[in-house]
This record gives sequence, structure tokens and C-alpha cells, in this order.
Amino acid sequence: MRVSWRHYRWPATAFRRLSTRSKLILLLALCVALRATWDHFQWRHRLSTVPALDEGQYAVAQVIDDFTLLLLDPNRHTNDHRPAQAQLKLLGVEPIDRTPNPAGWATRQFIANHPVRLRLDRRRIDRDGNLLGYIYVNDELLNEHLVRLGLARVATHPGDSASVVRQLKKAELDSLQARNQ
Repeated sequence: MRVSWRHYRWPATAFRRLSTRSKLILLLALCVALRATWDHFQWRHRLSTVPALDEGQYAVAQVIDDFTLLLLDPNRHTNDHRPAQAQLKLLGVEPIDRTPNPAGWATRQFIANHPVRLRLDRRRIDRDGNLLGYIYVNDELLNEHLVRLGLARVATHPGDSASVVRQLKKAELDSLQARNQ
């Protein structure tokens, strides 16, 4: 049996035969696929622009706010031979909305020119492309300190370190009990 090219239906003619509902479903599926591809591209771009830090000791270049630090990375250098900087957000905590924002005073007091120790978890980058981690000064957890002061609340995700989550939730409970007394 011989097939003639004259009888072959091109996709355009097949598309014209579809109902309006089917065309809308195809259009929606195409939009979803394009959006997923774009999000994946954006996520890969964020991963490539966020500097990768290892666990260890770092100096704090700047306290941006209570939950964001600028760390000096002694292992990487810029073109002018200065240590590279990496912005880090505290993992497991989020700010409590208040009108007078205590813009970093608690974190500055806690750090007080000490080197900090960075501990990473499974989740190292958030949806906004920020580097995430736990900060210790002399074996005390900064994240827990902010919760105890009532400046932060616990905001964990599945997969975060269970021991640190327990520690943060206990600090939050202690803080609530202290405020209610």
C-alpha cells in the first residue's frame, strides 16, 4: 500500500478541527510548560550566582538586619584580592511584624566582634536565592537567641534539622511563657 503525501494532514489542519475547549486546554498546558521552564531557568541562575559557603568559621563584615549577615569568605577572593563576601539569612526563623524594627541591634550585641561558626542544613538556598544557615557564637545559636528575645518566630520546613527545630520551638515556648507571667 502506497501512502500519498497529498492525503497527509498537517498539524495546522488538525488544530483547526479541535473544539474551542480543547484549544484552550492546549493553550493552558503550553503556558504551564513555559512557566515551569522559565522558573527552572531562574532557579538555576540563582544557584549559579549564590556563593557556596562551607561550614566553618567566618568573620562578619556587616549586620544588615537581625536575620541577615554579610560574611567574609577567607577561601575566595575578588579580583582586587579582597576576601569575597556572602549574604546569609538565618534558617528556621522569621521576623515578627512590629512597627519599630530593631534593625539588627540584637544580632550586633550577640555577635559583638566575635567570629561566627556557620552550620548548614539540607536546605541551603531559599526561593529568593538567599543563602541559608545557622549561626553560632561560642556554641550559642543566634537563631535561638532571637526567638528567646521575642524578635523572631520559628519558621521551619520539612527536612530542616530535627534537633535544631526542637531547640527553636523550646525557645519559642519559653519566650511565650516568660511574656505571660
